[in-house]
Amino acid sequence: MADWKNEPPSLVYLAIFNPSLAPKDETALEQICLFHPNTTPQNEKARQVGLAQALVNFTSTFSPNTPCETVHTRKHRVVLLEAEKGYWMVMKVRLGTRTRLRDGKKVTEFLGSDIKDSILKAVLRRCANTFKLFHGGLDYVRQKRSLSALRNLLEEFYISYLQRIDFGSLDLLYALNGINFASLSKTAYTDIASFIHTLSATFPELKTPVFLWHDQLVWNGLQSFEELQTLYSYLTDPATGRVYDGLVNQVKRKGEPIIATRRPSLQPSKSGRTRSIASKLRPNQRFSGYLIGPTDTTSDDVNLHKTFIDDKEHVLIVYQYDDECTLVFPVLHSEPSGGNLRSGSFYTRLAAFLQPNLKVLVPLLTEGWAKARNLSEFADQHFRYLYYNSMNLAFKTSIGMYKSTVLKSDLVQCLNQMHEDFASASGPDAVNEICMKTSSEAWIVGRRSGDRELYLIFPKSDMGLVDVDDEVSKFTMAYFSDILQ
Repeated sequence: MADWKNEPPSLVYLAIFNPSLAPKDETALEQICLFHPNTTPQNEKARQVGLAQALVNFTSTFSPNTPCETVHTRKHRVVLLEAEKGYWMVMKVRLGTRTRLRDGKKVTEFLGSDIKDSILKAVLRRCANTFKLFHGGLDYVRQKRSLSALRNLLEEFYISYLQRIDFGSLDLLYALNGINFASLSKTAYTDIASFIHTLSATFPELKTPVFLWHDQLVWNGLQSFEELQTLYSYLTDPATGRVYDGLVNQVKRKGEPIIATRRPSLQPSKSGRTRSIASKLRPNQRFSGYLIGPTDTTSDDVNLHKTFIDDKEHVLIVYQYDDECTLVFPVLHSEPSGGNLRSGSFYTRLAAFLQPNLKVLVPLLTEGWAKARNLSEFADQHFRYLYYNSMNLAFKTSIGMYKSTVLKSDLVQCLNQMHEDFASASGPDAVNEICMKTSSEAWIVGRRSGDRELYLIFPKSDMGLVDVDDEVSKFTMAYFSDILQ
């Protein structure tokens, strides 16, 4: 009997439309702002968008606040999102398959359980938020420029952006889109707070700095973590910096992301590009300079790189020291002091201030990370766990950090399903704990307490339910007693 041949899920199309742009049936195509791939025949574009619009209109009759979000068929999943008022995104994904020959005939099974609705919804939200980060949103572009300009921008943006998404490796880590927080001692925190205070006093233009050490958040000067999330996700994306996107300077080594330590998936990396914090580069390979900002600080007319945070236009400056510390400076474009940002001398003074200060802080951050690693090393090597807090977007996981904590794909799928079960139940029907035993004899336990979720995986086949409960209690008491009750 032949072995199964597996094919991962794949994108069929992504469309963005606004029904108000085409009030009459004969002009239905005018409502389409984007249809990718663009080679799709016009009548098929109109048919798919018309079907999506009909689904939204029909379900809105029964539930005006939450119209149709997902459609399941045997071969596909369709997800809809109102990205902005009046602007709808619809994405169709072909399910993964496994195929083999049986009695001389090809038999294909569609793997509907391998990709969850919450993960596909997260894909659309990140697509919309990343476009807004670069361009200010769909209606902003249409009002400020034109509908034609919006269509051209969407086509240009999504041709590149969709290539970053591997639908076969989407999992819980992608859906959560969390922020990795740095472990700081009181001394290190005090020194960093002092550095931030001196920085803001010396450069009053830089009121809301964000400080990253590798992919770990050290300091957030923005008003909320939601404002930071899209910017953090973009900067720590392993694809950012590898391909020119008009924002990041091409200053890294060929094929090198600007921050190379973030893991995009719970599953082992296929490319092997993600680098551990513990790995060391030779000093002459390390980069210090502006990732976003001027490459020539002698100019008196520096080109400003604009982004949009919390629906406000900002000038973005990103400086990296020694490949380890990344300082992000969003500056409101309407600020009067923004005029200084066009002067190359401003960036020369800023770099001269940052380099000696960061040189002092790097050993403190390295020491703090080493101590935190020593304290949690036993847990990280012996427990497969994932923690997430939806209030501040903090996440921490040991999954895949060591050979002993790598998960097989079936266990990752179980985690995806468990998170979906937590997300789908709220109020009096809320589920706070799930315990399941898989077909491979592994145990998976999920616990939710308020905004926090903790998942633990026990691959031992000889454990009983009582043993699992004891291990969960020991782990939470030792490592999460102050935050998970």
